[in-house]
Amino acid sequence: MTDSREPRPVAEVRDQEPPAAGVRGQRKPRGRGHDLMLILQNFTIESSRYADTARKAYGLAHSDVNALTEVMQGQRRGAPLRAGDVARRLVISASAATAVIDRLANRGHLERQSDTGDRREVLLGATPSAAATGRAMFTPMVDELLREFESWDDAELDVLRRRIPELTAAIQRAQRVTPPAPDLGDDAT
Repeated sequence: MTDSREPRPVAEVRDQEPPAAGVRGQRKPRGRGHDLMLILQNFTIESSRYADTARKAYGLAHSDVNALTEVMQGQRRGAPLRAGDVARRLVISASAATAVIDRLANRGHLERQSDTGDRREVLLGATPSAAATGRAMFTPMVDELLREFESWDDAELDVLRRRIPELTAAIQRAQRVTPPAPDLGDDAT
Protein backbone atom coordinates (compact mmCIF):
# COMPACT_ATOMS: atom_id res chain seq x y z
CA MET A 1 0.00 0.00 0.00
CA THR A 2 1.36 3.42 -0.88
CA ASP A 3 1.56 6.31 1.51
CA SER A 4 -1.15 8.85 0.53
CA ARG A 5 1.23 11.67 1.45
CA GLU A 6 3.69 10.67 -1.27
CA PRO A 7 3.33 12.68 -4.48
CA ARG A 8 1.80 10.75 -7.33
CA PRO A 9 3.40 11.04 -10.75
CA VAL A 10 1.34 13.13 -13.14
CA ALA A 11 1.12 10.20 -15.57
CA GLU A 12 -0.44 8.08 -12.81
CA VAL A 13 -3.16 10.68 -12.20
CA ARG A 14 -3.71 11.31 -15.90
CA ASP A 15 -3.99 7.62 -16.76
CA GLN A 16 -6.54 6.83 -14.06
CA GLU A 17 -9.81 5.51 -15.30
CA PRO A 18 -12.75 7.61 -14.17
CA PRO A 19 -14.98 5.82 -11.66
CA ALA A 20 -17.65 3.69 -13.22
CA ALA A 21 -21.17 5.05 -13.13
CA GLY A 22 -23.30 3.39 -10.51
CA VAL A 23 -20.48 2.58 -8.07
CA ARG A 24 -21.69 3.68 -4.65
CA GLY A 25 -20.26 7.05 -3.64
CA GLN A 26 -18.73 7.71 -7.04
CA ARG A 27 -20.11 9.67 -9.95
CA LYS A 28 -19.47 9.66 -13.61
CA PRO A 29 -17.22 12.61 -14.60
CA ARG A 30 -19.16 15.76 -15.47
CA GLY A 31 -17.66 16.74 -18.77
CA ARG A 32 -14.51 17.27 -20.68
CA GLY A 33 -11.38 17.97 -18.65
CA HIS A 34 -12.21 15.82 -15.62
CA ASP A 35 -8.72 14.29 -15.84
CA LEU A 36 -7.30 17.83 -15.66
CA MET A 37 -9.32 18.46 -12.50
CA LEU A 38 -7.61 15.45 -10.91
CA ILE A 39 -4.19 16.70 -12.03
CA LEU A 40 -4.88 20.22 -10.70
CA GLN A 41 -6.20 18.75 -7.46
CA ASN A 42 -2.99 16.77 -7.02
CA PHE A 43 -0.88 19.88 -7.77
CA THR A 44 -2.87 21.91 -5.23
CA ILE A 45 -2.55 19.24 -2.55
CA GLU A 46 1.21 18.95 -3.04
CA SER A 47 1.60 22.76 -3.03
CA SER A 48 -0.37 22.93 0.21
CA ARG A 49 1.72 20.18 1.78
CA TYR A 50 4.89 22.03 0.85
CA ALA A 51 3.53 25.29 2.31
CA ASP A 52 2.39 23.55 5.50
CA THR A 53 5.81 21.97 6.01
CA ALA A 54 7.59 25.27 5.36
CA ARG A 55 5.32 27.38 7.56
CA LYS A 56 5.62 24.94 10.46
CA ALA A 57 9.42 25.09 10.21
CA TYR A 58 9.17 28.88 10.63
CA GLY A 59 6.58 28.72 13.41
CA LEU A 60 3.82 30.33 11.36
CA ALA A 61 0.15 29.40 11.31
CA HIS A 62 -1.70 28.71 8.07
CA SER A 63 -3.60 32.00 8.41
CA ASP A 64 -0.33 33.87 9.06
CA VAL A 65 1.10 32.81 5.70
CA ASN A 66 -2.16 33.58 3.90
CA ALA A 67 -2.41 37.01 5.52
CA LEU A 68 1.19 37.86 4.61
CA THR A 69 0.57 36.70 1.05
CA GLU A 70 -2.54 38.88 0.76
CA VAL A 71 -0.77 41.94 2.21
CA MET A 72 2.27 41.49 -0.05
CA GLN A 73 0.08 41.03 -3.14
CA GLY A 74 -1.81 44.18 -2.21
CA GLN A 75 1.47 46.08 -1.92
CA ARG A 76 2.62 44.81 -5.34
CA ARG A 77 -0.67 46.01 -6.86
CA GLY A 78 -0.33 49.38 -5.12
CA ALA A 79 -3.48 48.66 -3.08
CA PRO A 80 -2.49 48.22 0.58
CA LEU A 81 -4.91 46.21 2.72
CA ARG A 82 -6.66 46.98 5.97
CA ALA A 83 -7.54 44.49 8.72
CA GLY A 84 -11.08 44.16 7.33
CA ASP A 85 -9.67 43.28 3.90
CA VAL A 86 -7.57 40.52 5.47
CA ALA A 87 -10.61 39.15 7.31
CA ARG A 88 -12.67 39.05 4.10
CA ARG A 89 -9.91 37.52 1.99
CA LEU A 90 -9.10 34.84 4.57
CA VAL A 91 -12.79 34.25 5.34
CA ILE A 92 -12.25 34.76 9.07
CA SER A 93 -13.84 37.01 11.67
CA ALA A 94 -12.56 40.52 12.35
CA SER A 95 -11.27 39.41 15.76
CA ALA A 96 -9.42 36.44 14.22
CA ALA A 97 -7.87 38.79 11.64
CA THR A 98 -6.77 41.13 14.42
CA ALA A 99 -5.12 38.20 16.22
CA VAL A 100 -3.28 37.19 13.02
CA ILE A 101 -2.15 40.77 12.37
CA ASP A 102 -1.01 41.20 15.99
CA ARG A 103 0.95 37.95 15.81
CA LEU A 104 2.65 38.98 12.56
CA ALA A 105 3.37 42.50 13.84
CA ASN A 106 4.89 41.09 17.04
CA ARG A 107 7.19 38.88 14.94
CA GLY A 108 8.25 41.88 12.86
CA HIS A 109 6.53 40.75 9.63
CA LEU A 110 3.80 43.42 9.43
CA GLU A 111 3.63 47.13 10.15
CA ARG A 112 0.55 49.20 10.72
CA GLN A 113 0.57 52.58 8.99
CA SER A 114 -1.97 55.39 9.15
CA ASP A 115 -3.88 55.94 5.92
CA THR A 116 -2.98 59.44 4.75
CA GLY A 117 -6.38 59.73 3.07
CA ASP A 118 -8.35 58.73 6.19
CA ARG A 119 -6.50 58.92 9.52
CA ARG A 120 -9.09 56.56 11.09
CA GLU A 121 -7.96 53.75 8.79
CA VAL A 122 -4.86 51.64 9.32
CA LEU A 123 -3.03 50.15 6.37
CA LEU A 124 -0.94 47.01 6.63
CA GLY A 125 2.53 46.76 5.19
CA ALA A 126 4.82 43.74 4.96
CA THR A 127 8.33 44.30 6.29
CA PRO A 128 11.65 43.23 4.80
CA SER A 129 11.59 40.44 7.42
CA ALA A 130 8.36 39.09 5.88
CA ALA A 131 9.87 39.14 2.40
CA ALA A 132 13.06 37.42 3.60
CA THR A 133 11.09 34.75 5.45
CA GLY A 134 8.85 34.16 2.44
CA ARG A 135 11.89 33.78 0.18
CA ALA A 136 13.53 31.35 2.58
CA MET A 137 10.33 29.31 2.89
CA PHE A 138 9.46 29.08 -0.78
CA THR A 139 12.78 29.25 -2.68
CA PRO A 140 13.18 25.45 -2.85
CA MET A 141 9.72 25.06 -4.39
CA VAL A 142 10.20 27.98 -6.77
CA ASP A 143 13.60 26.65 -7.85
CA GLU A 144 12.13 23.22 -8.61
CA LEU A 145 9.27 24.72 -10.63
CA LEU A 146 11.61 27.04 -12.55
CA ARG A 147 13.87 24.08 -13.30
CA GLU A 148 10.83 22.26 -14.69
CA PHE A 149 9.81 25.28 -16.79
CA GLU A 150 13.29 25.35 -18.36
CA SER A 151 12.42 22.09 -20.16
CA TRP A 152 9.20 23.54 -21.61
CA ASP A 153 8.97 25.43 -24.87
CA ASP A 154 7.60 28.97 -25.17
CA ALA A 155 4.25 27.77 -26.52
CA GLU A 156 3.69 25.58 -23.44
CA LEU A 157 4.57 28.42 -21.09
CA ASP A 158 2.33 30.82 -23.01
CA VAL A 159 -0.63 28.44 -22.61
CA LEU A 160 -0.13 28.46 -18.83
CA ARG A 161 0.28 32.25 -18.75
CA ARG A 162 -2.99 32.62 -20.61
CA ARG A 163 -5.02 29.82 -19.05
CA ILE A 164 -4.08 29.80 -15.35
CA PRO A 165 -5.53 33.30 -14.79
CA GLU A 166 -8.73 32.06 -16.46
CA LEU A 167 -8.84 29.06 -14.09
CA THR A 168 -8.20 31.39 -11.16
CA ALA A 169 -11.12 33.60 -12.26
CA ALA A 170 -13.35 30.50 -12.50
CA ILE A 171 -12.53 29.59 -8.91
CA GLN A 172 -13.19 33.17 -7.81
CA ARG A 173 -16.62 32.97 -9.48
CA ALA A 174 -17.31 29.67 -7.71
CA GLN A 175 -16.48 31.28 -4.36
CA ARG A 176 -19.44 33.61 -4.80
CA VAL A 177 -21.78 30.64 -4.59
CA THR A 178 -22.15 29.02 -1.20
CA PRO A 179 -22.91 25.35 -1.71
CA PRO A 180 -25.88 24.05 0.27
CA ALA A 181 -25.07 21.91 3.28
CA PRO A 182 -25.57 18.22 2.58
CA ASP A 183 -28.64 16.55 4.03
CA LEU A 184 -27.14 13.94 6.30
CA GLY A 185 -30.49 12.71 7.54
CA ASP A 186 -31.22 11.45 11.03
CA ASP A 187 -28.12 9.25 11.12
CA ALA A 188 -25.81 12.30 11.28
CA THR A 189 -26.00 12.70 15.07
